[in-house]
Amino acid sequence: MTVKEAFKERIDQMSDDEAQDLLDLLALREESDELSAEELAQVAEAEAEFARGDFVTREELLRKHGA
Repeated sequence: MTVKEAFKERIDQMSDDEAQDLLDLLALREESDELSAEELAQVAEAEAEFARGDFVTREELLRKHGA
């Protein structure tokens, strides 16, 4: 039995929900790992904010929100 035949056999044994989960996983693999121009701009802005000191420390966050 070939790999594709074994794969098809497993798919035939799956419920519709299981098959959908598999399709979702395959779709995730196809997504690009590259950032869009908008995402790159957001990263650049975040880096600039950090460089300016425009952030809070973990301790400050915990004090403010009482965690």
